[in-house]
Amino acid sequence: MKILQVVSFFSPMRGGGIVAVAYQLSRALAQRGHEVTIYTSDFALDRGYIDSLGGVKVRTFHSYLSLCGRPLFMPGIVGAARKELMDFDIVHMHGYRGFHYLVLRHYARKYGIPYIVDAHGATARNSYGMFRHIVDMCFGRWILKDATKVIAETEQGTREYVDAGISQDRIAILYPNFPVEDFGSLPPAQCFKERYNVGDKSVIMFMGRIAGVKGIDFLLSSFRELTRQRDAVVLTIVGADDGYRANLQKMIGELNLSDKVIFTGYLDGEEKLAALQDASMLVLPSVYEQGLPKPCIEATLCGTPFVITKDTGAAVIASQMGAGYQVEYGNRDELKDMMQYILGNRDEAAINVEKAKKYIMANLSLEKGIEDYENLYYTCVNHT
Repeated sequence: MKILQVVSFFSPMRGGGIVAVAYQLSRALAQRGHEVTIYTSDFALDRGYIDSLGGVKVRTFHSYLSLCGRPLFMPGIVGAARKELMDFDIVHMHGYRGFHYLVLRHYARKYGIPYIVDAHGATARNSYGMFRHIVDMCFGRWILKDATKVIAETEQGTREYVDAGISQDRIAILYPNFPVEDFGSLPPAQCFKERYNVGDKSVIMFMGRIAGVKGIDFLLSSFRELTRQRDAVVLTIVGADDGYRANLQKMIGELNLSDKVIFTGYLDGEEKLAALQDASMLVLPSVYEQGLPKPCIEATLCGTPFVITKDTGAAVIASQMGAGYQVEYGNRDELKDMMQYILGNRDEAAINVEKAKKYIMANLSLEKGIEDYENLYYTCVNHT
């Protein structure tokens, strides 16, 4: 099958889970003999990341405009779609807000090529800003409406598509599976602690984009309360700045936590695995997450427990796995107590992590899940 994957930009440092899904899916499909091409912009492009994708063709288009760290206008994609789209069997869009998605919708309809939209949680009303609302009103809803299928990760994601006007029969629930084989050999313990001179202190870790929606301010306020009960703790914030770091640094100063908070910047590869392995826990206190964030699975495979917020798609998946601990978003004392509990009950946390790890290995491996994507593609192609 000739498959086109479309993602707005291609940098793991800036794109997080969406880019990781496009990367892993494209690589796995190519390994199974499919002809895979990726259309993306040159915005924040990571050339080394592209070069590591053996067997996948990547077409980049210059982005002339961007807003809030996202590319908006790639005129070069018009000519490419006009000349090349008819050669593909199916198009898989990772997102739908952007000029490039509108162009691809037009030519997909013109040539009778089925396309799938995986919004990765972006249809939720609480993910809207004014710009997103305007885009949806102007053309975003039409891109969703004309998709052969849309992909959700949870029942919550399904409800969000239904709220956006998508009929139930056009929604497929697929969880992005994971390259569990990459975690067969971990770096030696204590590498991360030695690098950042942490000593024998317990490491509370956040990993992800440094953005307001990630709830890091909530974590900081709870961490401050934890330091009043435990002195030998540090908070490490791992990830690229998405425009919110200055706010956090101001808050850190106001809370007198400057000597207890470490910003590492973006980590990948062995450095990331070393960080997760040395952490006492991972805390992802997001306002909203449709699916279980990639760092939660990575932490589990590294033997580290995680804490997430309740009433999210992430919480639903974690409950199904029997993984992690959950707290109410914004409840400072509950998060503080949960961190205290995990630090005081490490044996229990280790048992829970091991159970979740076995679940991930058995059910969420990329090798197991790639067939679900293939079957969905074939269903869409045969439907047209």
